[in-house]
Amino acid sequence: MNIPIETILFFGSLLIFLSVLASKLADKFALPLYVRELLHFRRRKADAALDYSFGFEGAAVLSD
Repeated sequence: MNIPIETILFFGSLLIFLSVLASKLADKFALPLYVRELLHFRRRKADAALDYSFGFEGAAVLSD
């Protein structure tokens, strides 16, 4: 199975965007704390994965 790199990048970017959007909406609508913490953790994890894929291994750690 050969998947074009553009497809992988598109869906990866879409996943990161949706994760950040969900985190922002959780803050705006005052969802329970455990839901907000879960979404923030997922956002930090997605940011770290994006930084790593572009070669900035320490950037996510320094940004927190």
